[in-house]
Amino acid sequence: MAQLAILYVPCPSKAVARKLARQLLSARLIGCANILPSDSIYRWRGKLVEQREHILLAKTLPKKAVAARRWIARHHPYQVPLIGQFRLAGNAPYARWLGQQLAR
Repeated sequence: MAQLAILYVPCPSKAVARKLARQLLSARLIGCANILPSDSIYRWRGKLVEQREHILLAKTLPKKAVAARRWIARHHPYQVPLIGQFRLAGNAPYARWLGQQLAR
């Protein structure tokens, strides 16, 4: 199994998630992205907030993850965005494909 990285990034809308994904792909910081709808509940400035968000799951290699996280932090519209990272053991053919996407 090959080591991959998944970045978990909640976004305020599907359009924002798509924009971030496209820009990350263009910069060759990620090789693939999924966007999932989500209902979020949290406190912000003392008030309970319930809103629709979209989760950007960005697939990359561990060696590109730091640069991708920094890029997201600079371009994300939230004042305090979550930019989570998971390690994932993935199948070798997918890891090779992902590496090819990041190298071009």
